[in-house]
Amino acid sequence: MDTQTQADPQTAELLKQSFEHLGRQDFVQCERTLARILDANPEQPDALELLGTLHRMQGAQAEAESLYRRALAVRPDHPQTHNFLGGLYREMERLDEAIAELQEAVRLKGNFADAWFELGLAQMAKGDLPAAEKSLRRALHIVPNFLFARQALGVLLNDMGQPREAETLLRQTLALGPRDPRHVAALEHNTGVALKLQGRYEEALRFFDAAQNRMPDVPMAEYNRGHTLQLMGRREEAEASFRRALAVNPQDEKAQNALDELLATRH
Repeated sequence: MDTQTQADPQTAELLKQSFEHLGRQDFVQCERTLARILDANPEQPDALELLGTLHRMQGAQAEAESLYRRALAVRPDHPQTHNFLGGLYREMERLDEAIAELQEAVRLKGNFADAWFELGLAQMAKGDLPAAEKSLRRALHIVPNFLFARQALGVLLNDMGQPREAETLLRQTLALGPRDPRHVAALEHNTGVALKLQGRYEEALRFFDAAQNRMPDVPMAEYNRGHTLQLMGRREEAEASFRRALAVNPQDEKAQNALDELLATRH
C-alpha cells in the first residue's frame, strides 16, 4: 500500500501502526488507531484510504466507497486511491465505473503495475478481451514476475483460443516456484485447461489431479476434469466428476448442463 503522505511525525507513526495492525488482520486495533488520526483531522487522506480498505476487507462495500471518495475529495490526483476504488467497483460488478477509475490511476502513474492488473481484470469481466490482454501485458512489462497478472493472462489466453501460448506462460510461472498452495493449484488447473484445449487429454488430467490433490476446492477443476474424461469417452468417470462438482457447488450451471447432456445420451 502506497501512503505518499505528508503527514506530521505523530500521524505518520499512527499510520505505520495501522498498516501493521491491518497486515495482522487485527481489525479492531487498526480501526482504533485510525480513529485517533481522524479525531484530530477528519479528512486525513491516508487514514481515510486505509479505513476504506479495512471496510472493504470486512465486506462493507458502501462504507469503503464513501471513504475512498472522501480521500479523493482531499487528494484527487492520488493514483492508489483511484486503484482501490476501481478494484472495489470491480468487486461490486460496477464495471464501467471500475474501468474509469483504473484508467485514471494509470493516467496518473503510467508504471502502476497493480492498477494495470486491476484494469485487465475489469476489462475481462466486461468482455473486452483484447483490451484486457493489453492491460495485463502492460502490468507484466512493468513487473515481469507478477504472479497474479501471469495467472490472469493465462486464463485470458485460454479464453481467446490461444492455449499453446497460455501453456507456455503458465509453465514458466510454475517454474518460478510460487509458494502459496492455492496459487500453485490454480496455475496447475489452468495449465490443464490449456492442455485440454490442445487435445492433450492425458496430460490435462495429470494437471487437474495435481491441482485437486493440492487444494480440493479449486473452482472449475472438477468440471474440467469431467469434461476431459467425457472427451476421452470415459463417460462413467466423467459423470462422477460432474456430480462431485455439483456436490461442492449446486449452482454450477456448466457441470449441471454437462451432466444432463451426458445422462440424456446414456442410452
